[in-house]
Amino acid sequence: MVSYVCKTATRRFYPSLGASGAVMAVLAAVCTKVPEAKLGIIFLPMITFTAGNALKALVAMDMAGLVLGWRLFDHAAHLGGALFGVWYVTYGHKLIWRRTEPLVKLWHDLRSPGGRGSRPGGGSGVRGGGGPGHQ
Repeated sequence: MVSYVCKTATRRFYPSLGASGAVMAVLAAVCTKVPEAKLGIIFLPMITFTAGNALKALVAMDMAGLVLGWRLFDHAAHLGGALFGVWYVTYGHKLIWRRTEPLVKLWHDLRSPGGRGSRPGGGSGVRGGGGPGHQ
């Protein structure tokens, strides 16, 4: 989406290929969640850096590519993916699950044997003893 908006605004229509924006979203989410994780380049194992620094470098390179008009990669898609990954870890996960949790609980209650209240540890769905404290 960010890529199409940027291409329309700059009137530079060139094709995009692949899922690099989605990959960047996952990478940005991991780097945001665990910024002190040590990463390295597979062909240069002696060079290591933190995930937070890697994300900053990737965003800086894509910003430079967008501003300078480099066309090797779709830099706007990468930046949009990074923005979504950081947003999801910071706000999105809580926002999405806060709204869907009641539906998930209702679904589990409907599918569990014995209907409502059959969760482990109590209710009508507990069969026989066998556990500690049961005879």
